Formats: sequence, C-alpha cells, structure tokens
Amino acid sequence: MDKRGKRVVYVSRCLLNQNRRFPGIAVRAGAFAEIVELLVRKNIGIEQLPCLEALGWGGVCRKNYFRLQPLAFRAVDSMWQDLVQVLTRIWLFNFRRLCQRSAKKVADEIEEFTRAGCSVLGIVSMNDSPTCGATRTIDLTEAARTLKRLGYEAADLENPDLETMREIIPHLCTSGQGLFMGRLIEEVARRGLGTNVIGFDPWADSAAEAERVAGLLDLKA
Repeated sequence: MDKRGKRVVYVSRCLLNQNRRFPGIAVRAGAFAEIVELLVRKNIGIEQLPCLEALGWGGVCRKNYFRLQPLAFRAVDSMWQDLVQVLTRIWLFNFRRLCQRSAKKVADEIEEFTRAGCSVLGIVSMNDSPTCGATRTIDLTEAARTLKRLGYEAADLENPDLETMREIIPHLCTSGQGLFMGRLIEEVARRGLGTNVIGFDPWADSAAEAERVAGLLDLKA
C-alpha cells in the first residue's frame, strides 16, 4: 500500500546518457531531457536497457571495433576480403549470443514486473543503432564496403566528428532491427508479454520526437 505507480518504460541507456553513444554521434551533452522529463511528469518509472555495444565492443570507446575497422576497410576488394568476412561473421556470431543472453535477462525482468502487478508500457530504443534499432539499423557486414564505395577511408572514422557522422549514418541505415533489439522483440513476443517497442530518432526534433513516442506508448495523465 505504498505510492508506486506500477507503470514502467524501458529506455536505451544512450537516451539517458549520450556519453555512452558510439564515438562521433552524441548529439547531446547528457540525457534527452524531453523524453526523460515527459516520463517523470507522467509518474512513470524508467528502467535502463543494457548497452550491448559497450559490453561487446570494448567499452564506452568501442576500442575493439576501432581495432577491427581499419582491417575491414583495407580488406574490401582485396585478396583478404573473404578471410576478413569470415572473421567478422565469427565475431558477430559471438556478439549475437551475448545479445540473446541479455534479451532473456530483460524479458525476465519484464515478466517479474508483470507478476508484481506493474504494467511495462513499452521499450524506447535508439533507432539508428546496429544493436538497438527498432525499425532502422546498420548492417555491420556491409558497413566498410558501403563507406569505401562512398569515398570514405578508415582515417575518416578514427576520430569521427558529429558533422561527418551526420553525413555518413543515413547511408549506412537500412530497415530492420538491431542485433540486440531484434532478439529482445522476439523474446517478449515468444513469452506473450505484448510489450510495445518504439524507435527514437536522435536526429529529429527532440521535442516532437518525444511527443510522438508518448503517443505510441499511449501514456495517460
């Protein structure tokens, strides 16, 4: 008989802390205040999703990714291309397993909230991400080839700046779900949890995007 509102929304960690974003694409100094303040104003609890890129790519700086990236660039259309593609697929296979384990843990939490009488109103994920995209994602197996075809070199992404990445990201995005979000969507569907998953566009007007997300979550006052 306490004051809990029994309403919860899961949110990508980089929506709450842009310092976790992939290097070069943070568009805020900290949180997206519009979505956070909206949820707080509606008395809705906020749960963070795990950051799978930080877990599987070498931390906040994605150091393992940046070690592999120059190799992938040099291998495009070279005699080493097939070998690098095999190595990439092995790396992605292991990363997918990590995503699957993490998706099961989040689904377990959602089930626990449900058993406790709480409503998990939805999941708000970062929508241009190869891991957390809900409707738009990036195919990592084709990223190096796409960038090279567009005239970019590995050096352009060693210390990427926001404007360079703002140009690059649209060329890499494709319709679909990220490696983690796809597994999470499958897991909550398999368990019949009926959790609504919404992709947040970080490049759009943030206030309008927050209102769009709120409408899809069907928040009540």
